[in-house]
Amino acid sequence: MVNGQRRFLMQAAFDMTSATLRTLGLLLGAWLALRGLGSGPGGSAAGFVISAALVLLIALVVVGTGKTGPASFSLSKYLAFVAPLLVGQLLLNLLLQADLTLLGRFASEAARAEGAPLTRADALVGAYRATQMFAFLPYQVLIGITFILFPMLAAAALAGDTAAIARYVRMGVRIALLIAGAMVSVTVGLGPRLLALLFGEEAAALGGRSLGLLALGFGCFAIFGILTTVLNSLGRERQSAGVTGFAVAVVAMLCFGRVRGAPLGEELLWLTAQATTTGLLSATLLAAVLVYRAAGAVTSASTLLRTLLSLAVAASFARLAFPPGKLLTLVAAGLTPLVFMGVLILTRELGKADLQLIWTVIRRRAS
Repeated sequence: MVNGQRRFLMQAAFDMTSATLRTLGLLLGAWLALRGLGSGPGGSAAGFVISAALVLLIALVVVGTGKTGPASFSLSKYLAFVAPLLVGQLLLNLLLQADLTLLGRFASEAARAEGAPLTRADALVGAYRATQMFAFLPYQVLIGITFILFPMLAAAALAGDTAAIARYVRMGVRIALLIAGAMVSVTVGLGPRLLALLFGEEAAALGGRSLGLLALGFGCFAIFGILTTVLNSLGRERQSAGVTGFAVAVVAMLCFGRVRGAPLGEELLWLTAQATTTGLLSATLLAAVLVYRAAGAVTSASTLLRTLLSLAVAASFARLAFPPGKLLTLVAAGLTPLVFMGVLILTRELGKADLQLIWTVIRRRAS
């Protein structure tokens, strides 16, 4: 509701409150449950549920439930509109967890087949989960763009302003490409070193190769999130849900076809990353076609090529320019996005106005 009213500062306040309460709920719930029951996970789950309920109550008090307006919008029409959105969100959450869930199953099967302890399968799943935490970052950052883009596109569609729709889509996808590319260049170039820095050498040895590929896949997924937002904004909710279901199906089929039956080891993670990246890339390309048909625009080929070139140069810089070391890894992680931006400036893809807009989006999401 607040996004539809363009009250973005209030939405940011709700995001901040939700994140703070969620963190407190997880930590405090685990601590209390550990002291009282001797087990922390159940307390964390309860803390999460309580924090979500508190945010809902705060939203109801601050925003309210709204009032009936003059427009005639029946319950059946409302459900017809909301149902595809709910299905799409369900499929989206399934897509976020499909590869990890299937990897856990196939790793356990491989451990039993080889007579190995299940702890070896747990180590593989844990390493893959660590790679996901880095790979998800572009999508989490670009959620801020969807909050702005949705009401703008919906208003333009209601007014029948096709020129504005095309302009908003080109702007949103282009900025998303540039932000995602800057972040992906770091994880592609420094994948094993980032894992070693936060999760140890074992996680780096198991998931380092997979992280580079998975980062590209979830970079596509970040753009996919923008494209499905465009489809939802333009009344193409069924297409949005359909292309998300397509992604889930491709990832699942490739995991069953290639990952299942593989020997227990690092190759399981690599094959899972291949399946996930292929599914996400395929779905993103399909979503781009659907958006072009609906809006008459996506982004220019030159922008895409320059972004890919900048990503390749920045990732190569991160991988080759710095010797191993924790401090140098942090320095490389800070300098790599600057190299990415520098190549964009040299190729005349970025100007001063673009840099100001990107900084505004990043600062808003960080707050």
